[in-house]
Amino acid sequence: MAQLSRMMLTPNQKRAVAVFVVLGGVQSGNQIRKWVKAAQDKQKELVREAYGRQTTYQQKQAAKVAVNKVFLNRLATILSICVPGVFSKEFLLVLIQGGLLVSRTLLTDYISRVEGYCGKSLTSLQFADFGRGVMDFALLGIPAAIVNSGLKFMQKNLELSFQQRLTLYLHRLYTSNRAYYAASTLGGLTHADQRITEDVEKFCFSVSDLYSHTFKPLLDVLLFTHSLSRVMGYKGQLGLYGYYVVVAWLLRALAPPLAQMTAQESALVGSFRAAHQRLVAHSEEVAFNDPPAGVAEQLILNQHLQRLITFSRLSSFQRFLQQIADGYCVKYFASCVALLVYAAPIYFMDPAVRGNQGQLTADYIRSMRLLQNTSRGVGDLIMVYKRMTSLAGHTSRVSELLEQVRE
Repeated sequence: MAQLSRMMLTPNQKRAVAVFVVLGGVQSGNQIRKWVKAAQDKQKELVREAYGRQTTYQQKQAAKVAVNKVFLNRLATILSICVPGVFSKEFLLVLIQGGLLVSRTLLTDYISRVEGYCGKSLTSLQFADFGRGVMDFALLGIPAAIVNSGLKFMQKNLELSFQQRLTLYLHRLYTSNRAYYAASTLGGLTHADQRITEDVEKFCFSVSDLYSHTFKPLLDVLLFTHSLSRVMGYKGQLGLYGYYVVVAWLLRALAPPLAQMTAQESALVGSFRAAHQRLVAHSEEVAFNDPPAGVAEQLILNQHLQRLITFSRLSSFQRFLQQIADGYCVKYFASCVALLVYAAPIYFMDPAVRGNQGQLTADYIRSMRLLQNTSRGVGDLIMVYKRMTSLAGHTSRVSELLEQVRE
């Protein structure tokens, strides 16, 4: 004990450590901001190199990729193609997916009650009740497993149905009235093949993923907030939601331009693929002029590859930094806030009305489960902007193709 007391810091030493940590954090933040600025400047340079031989129209299209009114109008236009009416197969799939999401939320709420009941029975040494609770939990696992698998299955079906509907529509326009020639040659549209295949697939995946990760978190927050009000009221939860409002504003301010990065990276992938296609198309001419022609083509291909790899690494670095902030603010520190929100009313409550140990255990287990799911739901809603910005990039490329073949 004496050795432990000697190892403890004095008040002056604690203040010195606190000052050191604060100053170190400020300095680290400034350094990280410089790194991010340098990464974004380098990406702009790479994009200027790639767009150097492109038209002014393409540069304007690449520059205005963002979550704005233009994006919403384009998204609404494409979704009207994917879901043509309320009697279509795609609309039925959307309804089924919504029903599964509601079922998942209701099952989670009921499972939290069973877990609280098991905890109460165990701490009260009522083993018969505990056994019944375990049996209920095992039986609930069957529909829960079916719903969880059904959500993934229906999301994939929704994605494939959207992809089929949108691709067939584009095929019809692209092969009519020489639109393939007018769009690529006269309109200055690049990499139409990539847009019809890869970009359409990514767009459909992003839309189906956004639906699942928006509708379910919203249901979770509404239902679990109502369930938690029976234990801790609404006032305590307002503090948690206030924290999330501040975090959402902060993370949005710190977020890199994800929509623009997604569109530009897709364009660089298309340029790299087009360079290989150009070599195949002119292979006979290159072969007659080899060896110097082969070396020149190798330099061109390596230049496209290096530009793409560098851009992707810089994007990955910015996402890495953003994910650190997202994970800590939305997950770990939010859990600390949730624990304080739950514990504060009990701490200030009159001991005579707190209830027995078994009831406190049941309330704690259930509340923690609901608070975790509520925090996860709010966190998913905060992270929706990331999915929206990624969707904006794919929407831009698909919409550019759609606008060109319609003209």
